[in-house]
Amino acid sequence: MIAKTCNQLLVCFYTWFLETQGLEGVPAIGFSLGGWLAAEIVATTHHAFSKLVLVDAAGIKPQVGEITDLFILSPAQIAQLTFHDPHQAPEYDLLYGGTRTPAQQENAIKNREMAVRLTWKPYMHDPRLPSLLARVHMPTCIVWGRQDHLIPVECGELYRQAIPGAELVVLDNCGHMPQVEQPAAFVRLARQFLG
Repeated sequence: MIAKTCNQLLVCFYTWFLETQGLEGVPAIGFSLGGWLAAEIVATTHHAFSKLVLVDAAGIKPQVGEITDLFILSPAQIAQLTFHDPHQAPEYDLLYGGTRTPAQQENAIKNREMAVRLTWKPYMHDPRLPSLLARVHMPTCIVWGRQDHLIPVECGELYRQAIPGAELVVLDNCGHMPQVEQPAAFVRLARQFLG
């Protein structure tokens, strides 16, 4: 399967990169697809972070409900589903909204194509991951927006159940990007956990 192969290649690449940079034993924060990648790294390789923060991470399939199919939605629809209250993140639209140059549009298309290659079959999860996460023995904090309309908060609970000793913190009035929509609360949580 292409997605599994591509994801495994990413895990191998980032593990190699971390090791060649001497970054063994550093803390890691993974957001969404990056959270899935961080979870795969610690579950399937010998690389160890000192602490792990997973933020609205893909990678585990919910038992009830679905992970939103991002590839049938327009960028505007995705942006609308990303936040509980878009007014809490006005800078997001300034950075990513508006008119794009042809080069920016081409880059966005390439990024979307790569995301399809990495996450399509099976869609946005690895069926093996929950059982592999039992091997993770490092302090782990899972942060989730209660109103995440892309990856349900149930996935955060499944991560908590799969990783021994993991803690789940759910932020109210928050969607898929706590670091953008609730930055003060997110930074306080991260500093407290990582400090």
